[in-house]
Amino acid sequence: MACETFEENASRYFVCLRGVSPAKPKPCAYCGKPSTRLCDGPKGNGTCDRPMCDECTKRVGDTDYCHKHQQQSLF
Repeated sequence: MACETFEENASRYFVCLRGVSPAKPKPCAYCGKPSTRLCDGPKGNGTCDRPMCDECTKRVGDTDYCHKHQQQSLF
């Protein structure tokens, strides 16, 4: 059982989750490593959100691009 401690206003709280494990990150769409980023390229009314690891991400400023959107941003 995973428990966390929080302190607020001189009070201490314990939160324990039974039978619930933290979600594992999706694998990188290119190499299969655990993803750490999602693509910020446009898709429909939102963003692409393709999962990627740090090595497979093309970062421009604060924006992360997958391989497809990286190529589109070059033109």
